[in-house]
Amino acid sequence: MYLENITNILLLISAQQDLFENGTSDEAQNILQHYGEMNGHLIKTLYLVRSDGKVFSSKQLLYDIYGNQMLSKLNEMGSQGGNGLKWSEPYETALSDRTVAFVFPVRSKANKYLGAAIAEISLEYLNQKIIPMASSRGQTITLSSLANEPIVYDPQSDLLPYEKGIFPPKIQGDFISNIEQMSDGINRTEFGAQNFIVANSKGNNLGWRTSFIMNENILNMNVSKLYHNFEVTALLWIIVFLFGSFLISYYFTNPIRKLVHKMNAVTKYGRLSNIEMNREDEIGQLARSYNSMMDRIHILIHEIREVEVQKKEYELKMLQSQIGPHFLYNTLACIGSLAKQGRNTEVRDTIRSLVNLLSYSFDKRYEFIALEEEIEALNSYMNIQKTRYGDTFTCHFDINPELMRCKVLKLTLQPIVENAIFHGLLSKKGSGSIEIRGRMIKNTVRIYVIDNGIGMEKEHYSKLLISSRDRKLRDGFNSIGIMNVHERIQIYFGKQYGLHIVSRMNRGTIVRIDLPIMKDDHDRQSNYA
Repeated sequence: MYLENITNILLLISAQQDLFENGTSDEAQNILQHYGEMNGHLIKTLYLVRSDGKVFSSKQLLYDIYGNQMLSKLNEMGSQGGNGLKWSEPYETALSDRTVAFVFPVRSKANKYLGAAIAEISLEYLNQKIIPMASSRGQTITLSSLANEPIVYDPQSDLLPYEKGIFPPKIQGDFISNIEQMSDGINRTEFGAQNFIVANSKGNNLGWRTSFIMNENILNMNVSKLYHNFEVTALLWIIVFLFGSFLISYYFTNPIRKLVHKMNAVTKYGRLSNIEMNREDEIGQLARSYNSMMDRIHILIHEIREVEVQKKEYELKMLQSQIGPHFLYNTLACIGSLAKQGRNTEVRDTIRSLVNLLSYSFDKRYEFIALEEEIEALNSYMNIQKTRYGDTFTCHFDINPELMRCKVLKLTLQPIVENAIFHGLLSKKGSGSIEIRGRMIKNTVRIYVIDNGIGMEKEHYSKLLISSRDRKLRDGFNSIGIMNVHERIQIYFGKQYGLHIVSRMNRGTIVRIDLPIMKDDHDRQSNYA
């Protein structure tokens, strides 16, 4: 704020460029005197120095007597460099005593240097504003320039070491040099027989260093007293708190605690128990409301369980109905292609395989079948596709024999293999291959469907397992088939099971299927529960 005030005064003076022309001496002296009187608490002396060396002052008579040897240097400072505000190091003059000058250069529209407006500030005013805020017993503050010259300090502080025989008191140079070597922030130092804590900061537009100096011993004494006051206050508050807690507990809390204990039993033990409490006050009314709520919750839980069972059955039927048309669409397209080519024998074989697959797919008696049955049906499907596409691709099985009796969801492998054929291998130049691996890892059946097709970008395959509620119809059948397998597995067994997809462009795709180990219907029912 102090710097802004000085800047505004110099801007007002420099804005009147006609003052720097010849023949305006009286006007310039009057304006400087006017601003000097209005801001006497901020500024000791105002000067207007023209480029030809002519000087006007707010104290023109005193200037004519005493002069000011610093003005030539200040004028030279203003003529050099940019047009912004500049400032000097501390110095002493007869008109302003110890001061710091702020220089604002003035240039014409053609960027010709016309002169400078100069303000010698009042360091006493700075002292009066800053020192009372920070100086007291055991602490003080100093303000130093870029050249490490003290600008503001408390000459009466017993913390600062002063040079002897000098008035006004001047801080010893060794002490200032010691502070200069410290970094910004909190520092510890020793000088003489005293220990100091010094907080340095240059957080101002002038680049001046502010140093907050504290006597560490006095600080520790004050902190000890503060801690003692905190302890006494805390003890008194604890006594008041304990007495108040006793009263509250005796008259109010005990009945509520009993009520809360009953309420916690609902979540802690999974029981919906009622509360027996014969009171006519607010607590009794709360207990009756709680009992009514428990009765309602019991009814709602029963209804929600029935709705959830019906919802799961509906979701399973919906997912199966999506897989059916998907499979039929591609298979019938294959048969139509063979018929157009007149390959009647292959048409009969394909239709026979299709009949077997349809009887397998639409058999509603069993939702879970052995892995070997799923592979047998997959072989029928592969025969149909090989009939249509010839030797475009091959299929190889590498499955642990122990897994053949494990139960899997019907139509788990076929949609994934179909996706590998139509969207991975057929778009590839040359022949391709599909490998199906099966391993048992701890309590998990892990099946891999690996193809060396064209692969997919991460942005594409990361969207294949988006929930069916979030997918758009334009995503196509390949996304629906894979997602339906993934959702069916998670509906039955939970989120820890399902599909994981990894793909690389021009290298292929790997689909991993995780299922729990099941060897009979009892195992399936346990997992579903």
